[in-house]
Amino acid sequence: LPEFIPGADQPGDWSARQTLVYTGYSYEPGGIENHLRNSIKLIEELWNISRDQDWFMQLHEIAIKRELEELRKTLTRYTTSE
Repeated sequence: LPEFIPGADQPGDWSARQTLVYTGYSYEPGGIENHLRNSIKLIEELWNISRDQDWFMQLHEIAIKRELEELRKTLTRYTTSE
């Protein structure tokens, strides 16, 4: 993903970011679409609780908007291919 938004890392979410995951017995699809949706939701929530803080600056706003745009663009690649 193009940017890192502080507070938005999701440890333990590794398999959801993979296109194919080996379960030990067989391969199954990863959960990229769900991961992208969760990332968008989390960043929007962080934005909502941070935007009125004294430390929040325009550079944060720009980074968040850019990241959300890229995440949504990436998500459309997974949702329109069905």
